[in-house]
Amino acid sequence: MSGVLPKLRGLSDHLTPAERRACDYVLAHPEFVLASRLNEVAKASRSSEATIIRLCRKADLSGYQELRLALAQEDNGRGRDIEGIHEDVGADDSPRTVLDKVFHSFIDALKDTLDVVDADEFAAAVAAISGARSLSFFGFGASGAAAQAAHFRFMRLGAPTYVLTDVSAQLSRVALLGPGDVVVAISHSGRTKDLVFSAGQARERGASVVAITQYGRSPLTDAADHALHTSSVETAFRAEAMASRVAQQALLDALFVAVSLPKSHEVVGAVDEHHRLLDALRQR
Repeated sequence: MSGVLPKLRGLSDHLTPAERRACDYVLAHPEFVLASRLNEVAKASRSSEATIIRLCRKADLSGYQELRLALAQEDNGRGRDIEGIHEDVGADDSPRTVLDKVFHSFIDALKDTLDVVDADEFAAAVAAISGARSLSFFGFGASGAAAQAAHFRFMRLGAPTYVLTDVSAQLSRVALLGPGDVVVAISHSGRTKDLVFSAGQARERGASVVAITQYGRSPLTDAADHALHTSSVETAFRAEAMASRVAQQALLDALFVAVSLPKSHEVVGAVDEHHRLLDALRQR
């Protein structure tokens, strides 16, 4: 039941206007919700009791009482004020303040992602990748950079590994996929049409698709076999989704470590050989 605030933030694009109004109110006034009855929150948020109940269910909660309990646990677990955590950078902020805010946005993204990622889905993704006959990473833009970094790490595991960051190359790879192959599709929004199409076509051919995307249902999660969710708040000063990149990379690194542990001897050998080749290059 932890991670209710990041879950609510991730639902923003999947709510009706009335549900979004209620959600924004809960996010802005969690302490009031903790101390108030359902009808009082409905009135304060200019919504209805039924709207708040629907919001709770979209956040995987049984109802309003479970929402209050989750908020209380989140407040106690973090040991800090749950309001004002995700602050935007202001034009008048000093360099030190900018440093603090940007670093804390990354810290919060990692903590929130750890709260919302499903342990069973993570284990299933590890199992799929561990047994893959080939592994392909798909992504565009900032998510493409995360795919490139993951490709470099996973290629040490020995299975054929690919990274495709434009749709034409992705579809060329998809045409060769079948059962036993795995695609890791990375997108902060989960709504990039070309990526969703590539992932869906890969799944139609029998490949397993692992999605790494923000919390909430999206076209990409619908196209995937396994969804690993991130949680981060992006602002006008972080248009390139910096915090989401950190969360994506942490999930990819966790996948690599979990997959590589049973193969630690081979991984260490591959790293040692890589270093040997680099040393030989430097001595030329």
